[in-house]
Amino acid sequence: MQKVAFLAAVAALAVAAPAAATVFSGTFANTNPPAAPGGRCAALTVTIGNFGPFHASGTSNFGNFTGAQSHCLASGPPIAVGAAAVPYFSGLFTYAFDRGTLSGTYDGL
Repeated sequence: MQKVAFLAAVAALAVAAPAAATVFSGTFANTNPPAAPGGRCAALTVTIGNFGPFHASGTSNFGNFTGAQSHCLASGPPIAVGAAAVPYFSGLFTYAFDRGTLSGTYDGL
């Protein structure tokens, strides 16, 4: 009898409407140094995280978090006000929450 009840419960779950997806949303702020040669990128690596006097943190619908991330630049950032943005690529990130982490990749401009 327990097998029948278990199979009935599994069948009920299989036909139930799917749960709504959880979407990550939040804000992130940092005070990190500009891009530097070397690192994991061929030209310049931008590293964002918590080291030395630098700080990166955020808030989200998953709670507060700290982050470690980096991306590559093909050239240095523009100096002039109004200059075109420098393309970035090959981004990696890990956000650490109280109850786990969220990691991934991103492509830039």
